[in-house]
Amino acid sequence: MASEILMGDLTDGGVVQGQSSGASSQLFLSENNVGIGTTNPCSTLDVENGKLVVQTTSSSYGLVQILNPSNAEASMAFAAGVTGGQGGTIQCPSGNLWIIGAGSYGNAATVFGIANANVGYILAANSSGYVGIGTTAPTATLDVNPGTISNSNPNLRLQGTTSTIPSGGKAGDVQIYSSGSTNRMYVNFNGTWHYATLT
Repeated sequence: MASEILMGDLTDGGVVQGQSSGASSQLFLSENNVGIGTTNPCSTLDVENGKLVVQTTSSSYGLVQILNPSNAEASMAFAAGVTGGQGGTIQCPSGNLWIIGAGSYGNAATVFGIANANVGYILAANSSGYVGIGTTAPTATLDVNPGTISNSNPNLRLQGTTSTIPSGGKAGDVQIYSSGSTNRMYVNFNGTWHYATLT
């Protein structure tokens, strides 16, 4: 199969064109940006209507690296129906911190986070191993902050009951028991189940 590369002026606005069996593809150079499929690249590499595939034929794995040698932010942004912005990010603000979120970049003090552009952080974990729900600064193993508490927005909601008195289990287990008119909350303390009657 015959193929050829045709080079034009590689200064600003230049074109590198490849042809094979009648099909052709072009690289466009504009203000030090390279475009594939676009004559007006808006980034260092701008691929229009294309896909990027990384694969390897060896026993090692395919790898994409996004590096920032100055130990500053490195991130990957995803956008669907968004112009000039991002719909979601996988972000490494610095060091080994990671944030997966939507919308704007998150809190650099967070090791791992799941965020929503409308309500902010849904879940965040920090370097102390604490997990926060509704807070980006958890101070306990599980720190829950529902905001304004109401009947429809309690601190914690446990759903599901059992009509069998619990046995076995592990320390710290919690079960809600309901049988007829008897309702109890069971807590396993040091291997023994204790309960409080719910009225």
